[in-house]
Amino acid sequence: MTTTAADWRPVTADVAAIIPMRPGEDDAGNPRPDFSPNSRPTSAQVANVIVMVQAEVIGETGTMPDALVVPADVAAGVASSPAGRVVALGAASYVELSFFPDLQLSGDSPASVLMRRYLDARAALLRTVAAIRAGSAVGDGMASAASPAWHFPAAVESGVGSTPWDVGRW
Repeated sequence: MTTTAADWRPVTADVAAIIPMRPGEDDAGNPRPDFSPNSRPTSAQVANVIVMVQAEVIGETGTMPDALVVPADVAAGVASSPAGRVVALGAASYVELSFFPDLQLSGDSPASVLMRRYLDARAALLRTVAAIRAGSAVGDGMASAASPAWHFPAAVESGVGSTPWDVGRW
């Protein structure tokens, strides 16, 4: 199976799931599950950020190994794959930074926290891509018997997530 970038590109709802306060509320005051043409940022703007972040990741990895683009949960979609999750997280950090700069005044701002999580996850992804290309099976030396093959324990150990791909929602 050879995948293309479109096969593992997250959608705007995946970014909204990471930063649920940003799509805004509907007329009844309920949180929207996704960005829209009328939200700030718009769904088209978020889609462009997703493409930009994915290009950034591809620029460092080249073609993504198939093992890293298969969703861990088919129902959850692309963003549950290691590569898709990294892109969604990166897009969320850029959305925060680009569209809400007035809220980014400290080192613990939402954008700063998301960017640190994205950079850690991207570094783990890059190490895994390099290991796969060096002939290691996915997860060699990185997964325990209790975790999936694509588990990145460094992210969990450093507090970035409580589960292999749970980068947390705040």
